[in-house]
Amino acid sequence: MALTNDELDIFTEVTAEIEGDDINPFVSDPVIPGSSAVMDGEEWNDGQYEEEGFTVDQGTSDFASHNARVKMSDGSSVVIPELSDTKRSGSNQGVTPLAFGDVEDTIVTSKFEFKVLEPEKIGDGIQAYVQYKVTCRSSAEGWTKNEISVNRRYNEFLWLHDNLQAYEKCAIVPPLPEKVMTMSKFDPEFLQYRRRELSRFMKRVGAHKVLSTASALKTFMTAGELPRLTAAPPAEPAPASGSGSGWLSFIGNKVTSLASGMSDMFKPTEIDSWFESKAKYFDELEANILKLADNANKLVNIYRSKVIQMSEFYQICEAIAATEMGTAEGSSGDRRAATGFFRLRDIGSEMCMIDTEIADGVAMHWENELRDTYRYIGEVKVVLAHRLAKLGRYQGASSNVKAKQDKLEKLPVTNPDYDKARQEVVDAQKSEEDSRQEFVVVSEKVKREIEQFEATRIADVKNHIILFSQLHVNHTVREVDLWKRLLADI
Repeated sequence: MALTNDELDIFTEVTAEIEGDDINPFVSDPVIPGSSAVMDGEEWNDGQYEEEGFTVDQGTSDFASHNARVKMSDGSSVVIPELSDTKRSGSNQGVTPLAFGDVEDTIVTSKFEFKVLEPEKIGDGIQAYVQYKVTCRSSAEGWTKNEISVNRRYNEFLWLHDNLQAYEKCAIVPPLPEKVMTMSKFDPEFLQYRRRELSRFMKRVGAHKVLSTASALKTFMTAGELPRLTAAPPAEPAPASGSGSGWLSFIGNKVTSLASGMSDMFKPTEIDSWFESKAKYFDELEANILKLADNANKLVNIYRSKVIQMSEFYQICEAIAATEMGTAEGSSGDRRAATGFFRLRDIGSEMCMIDTEIADGVAMHWENELRDTYRYIGEVKVVLAHRLAKLGRYQGASSNVKAKQDKLEKLPVTNPDYDKARQEVVDAQKSEEDSRQEFVVVSEKVKREIEQFEATRIADVKNHIILFSQLHVNHTVREVDLWKRLLADI
């Protein structure tokens, strides 16, 4: 059915940004708004200008010959597709710009270059396991600039995580990927996901000013067999059946244990409005990030379902085209109609490809990033719970001083237990002061750590939103281009 003039005008407006048949919607390596392009290992800052709060790098080099990446706060980078220029037609009028403000460059210059290489299956049967080759170059004191490498299993990364937590309980230790995610621990897709997350964990540790100085990190990279935990973290109860699984359940149990461990006899009352608001903020953020991650998974499934439907679509179109071609013995058809259905078949096939690409892209660059954020917030809550435990100890010590003083006041000076009770007050006051000083130090450390976490997180949030937007812009541009070419042919 031919399009009316009004419909053609609408279509022309929608596709106004696609100029000419030589458009290449598959370019996947231009410079990104709000990022620094890296080409052949060097930063390229040619032709910067400011636009809607983002720093956009422009240049004249042949994009197809370079790899452009978004730098994340841990120093890592990801290749991303082109963001179509929607400003030329003024199509963003009336749209509120993203208000990130002046986001500082929070990418930490790490003295460590960690890589986690391809997983390797060792052995067969129930004795089989997977190991990862970890390489490191470092300019840090006591390390060598020459590459060193070691093979490590997932449980050995857990060893490093727990040792780092024991080394500095006020530090937000980067999260590890979930311990259990699939029925088959040898599933290739799962192993690649775990390898990427382990690599991210190592890079974050290397970029952390305190954690990167832990002796456990060097032991992890140099020792043949790892020793037992040098300082055991607070014990946590075993997870109850049905209470969750994997790393997320472990984090939840650790937070509960830390919050109650030192304050079972005296429930702490928050005295700092900053920490009180942060605790509420991270509780709410954690719940909503998990909801958004689940929503992202549904979006991925929608695209994957669309792939199935489009696959069926192009196969049916091919069958109709074959019928119209009169390929069956004794049949006749219209070759002009066959041509149209063959073009629909081709479009259906290409749609399967671009829907698969956006499903994979949303899963990797949106859903996985949201789940990483969820795990990271769990680690933030661990240090908040550690501080709360110190507050509970301090307030418990203060309560003990008052109880001792009340007891002393009720004793006459002539009572034989008076001197003992007075000494108990002195000892309690010393314990109170020690716990107060410890609480103050811990509070200062945790506050600095959270402020640094928030500074680096906003840079990542900005980049993740850009990535998510670019995936959909590219998908839409390519989809419209396919249908536009079909209409031109017809």
